[in-house]
Amino acid sequence: MINSIEIKNFKGIKDLKLEDFSKINFFVGKANTGKTSILEALYAFLLKNPNDIIQLLDVRKIHVDDDAFQSFFYDYDLNKKPLIESDKNKLKIDCDKNISYTNVPFDKQDNLITETSRGINEINFIYENFQGVETTFNIKKTFPNPGQIQFQQTMNLRPNKNKEIKISMTLSVDFIYQNSFYDKNLINHLSLILSDKQKREELKRICKEFSDDIEELSFIDG
Repeated sequence: MINSIEIKNFKGIKDLKLEDFSKINFFVGKANTGKTSILEALYAFLLKNPNDIIQLLDVRKIHVDDDAFQSFFYDYDLNKKPLIESDKNKLKIDCDKNISYTNVPFDKQDNLITETSRGINEINFIYENFQGVETTFNIKKTFPNPGQIQFQQTMNLRPNKNKEIKISMTLSVDFIYQNSFYDKNLINHLSLILSDKQKREELKRICKEFSDDIEELSFIDG
């Protein structure tokens, strides 16, 4: 279990230290105060494989944005390297701002190429545990064909300074990342439940067994 965590230059967080975590923790506060950034920092810190990085982008549906990788950096400034530390374990995030791609969106319906855009196409999540073992998740974003995004994922494991193990994989998608962080069927079912008065009341009753403070349920699909 995480006891404390320090977050620097990650998304909307400049410098923040949280202590005295318990098994169940609640983050409360006004909108746009960094609660989601804290959750994303915790998720990033606990990643298990490179594909999780794409899921982290997908949760905000920004994996196709030209500045998707820059969004991990405070104020989108690539010179401010994100650092997350907890119990002598570290996560460093790094981008080479000299490596970029050109995105050429293609409108299949009108058979037209729309305005091109540029962005950083490579990001590294570098993990180091308390024993000094370093694991790097490298993600590259390319556009092999019009209308298609390809994520090339590499995991480098360095158990010591003299040995390195590399695992590579490639995932191609058509603009919308197919292995969505959200289960679309689950979202559709939830929407149907909340649109039915009787089912919504039944779900509310079940939720109240966990918290009496729940007054109403609503579905927001952004």
